[in-house]
Amino acid sequence: MRCHRCGQREASVHWLEIAGETRHSVWLCADCAASGERETPPAPGPEPEPLVSFLGRGLAPGPAPRVACPGCGTTLEDLRRDNRLGCAACYTTFRATLLPLLARFHRHVSHVGKVPGGARPATRLAEITKMRLALTKAVAAEEFERAAGLRDRLRELEDGESGDGREA
Repeated sequence: MRCHRCGQREASVHWLEIAGETRHSVWLCADCAASGERETPPAPGPEPEPLVSFLGRGLAPGPAPRVACPGCGTTLEDLRRDNRLGCAACYTTFRATLLPLLARFHRHVSHVGKVPGGARPATRLAEITKMRLALTKAVAAEEFERAAGLRDRLRELEDGESGDGREA
């Protein structure tokens, strides 16, 4: 890249000025940078029409659709304003918004800590769900030996859940 001031030598210094929403960038050669004189580049002009039309394509004019919880009527705007959910159905309704927030604050979107003794069935249910998903993926990938092992382990978990201990 050539120096923006002299236009003759290779630029080696990048000067970036940010003022509010505007950014001014200048590339200078070592000699022009050593002179200490700053030159603000011209402000960028309006975007070319084809680019503007391409970026705006597919966007419907008007406000975005208003999503509300069917259980309590809480809207996404209410959630953002109050940082509070209205009912249990809000977790399902606003799942797409909540998952990234939970992941950012807690590093996980499901509980990974200690579990009280009385809560073991919920842990087993989560393990069964994971096992079924892994089984489906193994069958789809034609890893039949692995799928058979997963199937057997899944049966053990499900039999333990029912409490009868019998083989199926």
